[in-house]
Amino acid sequence: MKKPIKILTTGRLGEEFRDAVNTEYDGNDIFVEYCGEIDQKVLDEFNFLACFTISAELDISHIEFIHSFSAGVNPFINHPKLNPQVIISRTVGLLGKRIAEYCVAYMLEDYQEITANYAKQQQKVWQQGNIRALYNSSVAVLGTGEMGSKVAELLSLLGCKVFGINSNGRQHEPFTKCFSLEDFCSAPPEIDTLISVLPSTGETQGLLNMDFFRNLSDILLINVGRGDVIREEDIDLLLKKGKCRKIILDVFQQEPLSPESELWLNKNVIISPHQAALTDINDVMMSFRQVYKSLKSQTDNHLFIDLKKGY
Repeated sequence: MKKPIKILTTGRLGEEFRDAVNTEYDGNDIFVEYCGEIDQKVLDEFNFLACFTISAELDISHIEFIHSFSAGVNPFINHPKLNPQVIISRTVGLLGKRIAEYCVAYMLEDYQEITANYAKQQQKVWQQGNIRALYNSSVAVLGTGEMGSKVAELLSLLGCKVFGINSNGRQHEPFTKCFSLEDFCSAPPEIDTLISVLPSTGETQGLLNMDFFRNLSDILLINVGRGDVIREEDIDLLLKKGKCRKIILDVFQQEPLSPESELWLNKNVIISPHQAALTDINDVMMSFRQVYKSLKSQTDNHLFIDLKKGY
């Protein structure tokens, strides 16, 4: 008789994941155990992991499969003791739709001058602002995968013209047109807003610098991908040089953001604490069902990570 797959889980959503999997699946085929504090002795009893992160101090070189509760997998692919043959999958669920709603909310905050208007209200000032319309505006999305496509889908429904930026310029729906990174930087279309949903890789770290913006100006920049795509030391320069009129940051190089960071008090920066798309158990289970089905049938799945690419 074939032994059941034993999965170890921990951290936020771990107990919910254990209960959901053990209720939904036959215990003779697969079952999950939860551990609040994982040590090496416990870890050595399992070959499968499902969680947000695992301590870099633990040896995971024997782990054959990891399901990340997050869309990002950096805590695993950057682990110093990762099995080079490991299969890593990620959680998507409805995260793309939540990210899209976040982007629309902050675009409207900027276009309708909501924060500025509230400040005028506190001073009892009756003064009309420079209101922009969301429909017919032009937006560029850095990253045309699942997350970027969901952003483009919602913005398109709201009447925006949405351009995509990827490594090779390959065309994807629902983008109006896609550009390679090189072509976009050389001759970008006229845009109002730039949204980054990029993962953190060797190619993306520090990408949003002055050189990237050399042919852009007065842009609303929203970063909901990974924090190291833009260096904190570049943010003030982008604003002072008029490359960006406002920058919305949900992700940072170091989280939580240090109280000493000057970003907190920059009037042209809006900060949110990595909450554009908080994973819930339904997201995890939606993705895990797909992944587990592919593992059993030994078929490919878009939720599997390419370890060489990092996403």
